[in-house]
Amino acid sequence: MLVNFACHAAVVGGDSVISADYLGAVRDTIKKMMGQDTVVLFGNGACGDVCQIDVENPNRSERGHKWRARMGLALACEALKVVAAADPLPPEHIVYQSRAIYYDSGGIRDVWEEYA
Repeated sequence: MLVNFACHAAVVGGDSVISADYLGAVRDTIKKMMGQDTVVLFGNGACGDVCQIDVENPNRSERGHKWRARMGLALACEALKVVAAADPLPPEHIVYQSRAIYYDSGGIRDVWEEYA
């Protein structure tokens, strides 16, 4: 399932936190409803300065793990509603192409590794 939503994954916040953020909550909810074998892909929609903060209500806290779970659940439920209403295509109507593209980095990686 592909979920596309325009919001930075910075709900949990903090420089010392490693988190799947609300995207992880979306994934977990969809897998609970559709099965653990379901592949969930997330596409970050077109966004510039897009976040979950309600700037007109400074008293409302829209950060942290509690908000991450709430936001992820709401988004997953919307995605599941779309799937429930959709008419699936038969597998024979789905086609794809793939090809490998190789390039020579010209040593760029070596230059950047000096800064790491």
